[in-house]
Amino acid sequence: QRHSPPLCSLPSRTQRVAAFVAEVARRTAQLVAGWQTVGFVHGVLNTDNMAITGDTIDYGPFGFVDQFDPDYSPNDSDAAGRYSYRQQPAVSAWNLRRLATALAPLGSEGGAAEAAAEAEAAFWVEYEPEVRRRWRSKLGLLLTDEGEADDALLESLLGVMQRTGADFTNTFRALSRVGWEASEAASYRAPQDFDAVLEYCLAQCASTEAMLKRARPIFHPKALARLAAIAQTEPERLAQFGLDASVVARETQRAARREALARVTPRDKRLSDAEAW
Repeated sequence: QRHSPPLCSLPSRTQRVAAFVAEVARRTAQLVAGWQTVGFVHGVLNTDNMAITGDTIDYGPFGFVDQFDPDYSPNDSDAAGRYSYRQQPAVSAWNLRRLATALAPLGSEGGAAEAAAEAEAAFWVEYEPEVRRRWRSKLGLLLTDEGEADDALLESLLGVMQRTGADFTNTFRALSRVGWEASEAASYRAPQDFDAVLEYCLAQCASTEAMLKRARPIFHPKALARLAAIAQTEPERLAQFGLDASVVARETQRAARREALARVTPRDKRLSDAEAW
């Protein structure tokens, strides 16, 4: 009655419960799409830290992505990376499944499992086009939608940002240095028109020292070596530590990147960054 008055007019409780969960999924999808496209990381996305209103609550160990790293989490106790920037959409969808499961006894024709699946599906149906719309807006892709080409452009940009240690917010602000025209014909820009953007992006890329600090593995090298051995021989044991093989693989790759970065001079990094951009 307070948050979704129109739903009260539906004739049956089963319909009201289903419509309520779908509405919460829609609001949550809109919220998380906003998080992802401004680089906000909640940090502790437990089920009790999400609201049916689609608002951000319990700010706890929140943070914003600076040097772009999709595995960034402001929660120092989140060794598994469950609440990282990359995982926020999936964790939010999982939380909606729990809500639907809890409400299923009030009115679900197909049972808890079906209600949970429908809640997750409702989230992704809303989230995927919304987050794509927001990304395209940030990139200034407002006139024509080139489908997979636009998606590939974003994926490539985020990859370069990660490799060069670019600042999330400043990179997108840099695009405002190029004017936008109201017609497709007038919006063409020669490559040299982006020189100012390029120089700005290169100037705010992280130093080798800063990237080394960010690439520091969560685990001590000896502990990581032991976990890697367990992952190879007895992967099921990782659950005892709240981990899985993907976490060990991620941290092993992080350690390898750190080792490679340690051999890079500031001059070499500048040249590499310029080539990447």
